[in-house]
Amino acid sequence: MFIFSKVNLFHTRYLLPLFFVLIGSFSFGQKIDYSAGKISATDDGGLILENSVSLQIDDLSVSTEKLFFTQKTRSGFSESLSFIIEENNFWGEAEKLNFSENEISFQNASFSLCPCLEKIWWIEASEISFSEDTKSVNFKDARLKVQGKTIGAWPKGSFPASSKRKSGFLLPEINISNKSGIDASIPYYLNLKENLDATIEPRYISKRGFGISNELRYLSDKFNGILNSSILSNDKEYEDQYMNNSFRWSFNLQHSQSLKEDLFLQIKYANVSDTFFLNDFGGDFNGTSKTLYTPQQLILSNFSKTHKAIIKINSFRIVDPIGQDQFKELPRVELSWFNKNEFLNYGIDSFFSLFKKGGSFISNSSESIEMYHLTPYLISSKKINNLSTEYEAKINFTKFNFNGLSIKRTQPEVNIRFHSDLTKKDSTIEKFIRPFALISYSPQKNQNEIPYINSGIFLNQRNFLETRLISRNYLLEKKDISIGFIHELYNIKGKLFELQFAKKFSSTNSLRISNQDYDLPEPFNIDLKYFPNKRSSFNLGIKVDDKDKFNTLNLVYKQNLALSSFALNYFWAKDINAFLLNSTSEKKINQIDFEFKLKGDYKYDLSTKFIYDLENSNLTNAVLGLEYENPGLRYGVALIHSKELDWAKVLNENIYDDYNQESFRIYFELKGLGSLGRPLDNYLNRRTLN
Repeated sequence: MFIFSKVNLFHTRYLLPLFFVLIGSFSFGQKIDYSAGKISATDDGGLILENSVSLQIDDLSVSTEKLFFTQKTRSGFSESLSFIIEENNFWGEAEKLNFSENEISFQNASFSLCPCLEKIWWIEASEISFSEDTKSVNFKDARLKVQGKTIGAWPKGSFPASSKRKSGFLLPEINISNKSGIDASIPYYLNLKENLDATIEPRYISKRGFGISNELRYLSDKFNGILNSSILSNDKEYEDQYMNNSFRWSFNLQHSQSLKEDLFLQIKYANVSDTFFLNDFGGDFNGTSKTLYTPQQLILSNFSKTHKAIIKINSFRIVDPIGQDQFKELPRVELSWFNKNEFLNYGIDSFFSLFKKGGSFISNSSESIEMYHLTPYLISSKKINNLSTEYEAKINFTKFNFNGLSIKRTQPEVNIRFHSDLTKKDSTIEKFIRPFALISYSPQKNQNEIPYINSGIFLNQRNFLETRLISRNYLLEKKDISIGFIHELYNIKGKLFELQFAKKFSSTNSLRISNQDYDLPEPFNIDLKYFPNKRSSFNLGIKVDDKDKFNTLNLVYKQNLALSSFALNYFWAKDINAFLLNSTSEKKINQIDFEFKLKGDYKYDLSTKFIYDLENSNLTNAVLGLEYENPGLRYGVALIHSKELDWAKVLNENIYDDYNQESFRIYFELKGLGSLGRPLDNYLNRRTLN
């Protein structure tokens, strides 16, 4: 029996009607209701229904002026009718209807799944039939029409009359860029099982040749995942530029699994054939966004009320064309035990890491480091009136094995935190202020012989107050006092204002690594958030330090108007390399991002986004898009410009020139049917603008 019901489909880009998946299924033969202004009997025991006839066959509603019904065989026919299944937005008209217990058919019918009240797009067919025996919907001589114009035709075909998906072609995607030329793909969807499907996507790129990408998705109560892979068999453009093998590929797996109630597995693994793959194709080809590296991570974790155990493989593939090998953790094992009583929280944190350098396409390092770390701790808290105090004491035991050496280090640490919560309310305003102070102490330890494992300085205010370094190996001497406050203001509509201020005073002004001193900042930190109304917001972040190379400024303003919106994001840093513990050169950042959207009359939308490098007077990224939308369809175009290094000249000629990349994207959606391409928001929200 056929039953209409809403389902969640994996794909919505189905090509109707040749390979179309109906949202739901049809049921008949169980219940037939009818009403009419006039009902009369025939000589053979049948009925003639006339005048505003309404026929209900389970979920299907039919309206007509005349219908013939044979009660004995539960069959009938009608002419000049309309039909609808409201739950599924399935509606249409037909010149003739024939129905029985096992089959329903419409002749010269037109129907749509558009969630709209007008005929924007629809399908016309000489015959549509629902069959109980084949569990499918068959059609003949079908045409897909949009705004009255035929854009596709098929002599015959079928789609399932149940909630099960069906294999078939999806709507194609077409892109044009000066880097790759015309880029066209026609995906084919495979419904393998109820919880397993795949998409095979042949792809032609005019400047690069033929390729294919695949996506496999699986789902169960215990696990789920997505596997993407892609192949480009003969990329002559790449071979001519870089004189490398023209066979190119990528692979990406994301898997999550609950092995037991308290045991979990997560895998994120991605790899590419060469350092330029994502630079050339972005995330469209294999499901990975453009980035400087691809993750190769495995996490096995176990939790309980008193312990945590985690085994990690933290690996990666560096796709920065000039990136050098970095330390991977192969593996990292974390063990923590914790408990508490009425007075104390206490526990032990520990981990072991085996660091090995690797990941780069251009270097081959064999350096490795073993690191053992153990930290027992005690935490006690007390509250007197509005003053809360927390005392933390811990000891860090660390051991390094590398280059035939074994180095041990023991460093105690004490932290005392104070804060007080003060509130004041009146009829319309509520004020909240939390002054706080942090006192930290740990004795000086020799860092000269400690191996260098990637490190930097926190830009985030909260982390900066606790520990300035993003590091697994360095332990700073601490004789620090941090003071500040958080001030919040609320009115009847919500939060109006938030101000955070902090200042750290420290006797540790530098860090010595391998006989080289690196300055450490002690800035004033100011973070301001202002919400004058529900449509606008203003954020300001400032760091001001005696050593001006640590000065930064970040300004974000957003405004929503009746027919438009815009966002402004400005970031300035005196020397971003100072935060990366890199004193070899100064790198100033002075960049502004601007985004504007205009919702015009007659449902047209204009969207723009610009990223401009003020320091070098350089427009690095730009998007200009125009979209039209009505209740039944949506279409748009996007012009995308990005500027990046011409890596062919960098590697072959040591010349650092910019390469301008322009591309043209098309988006088209028939609501209720499917879409071609990607919506404009896809490019506005992704900073890399792939």
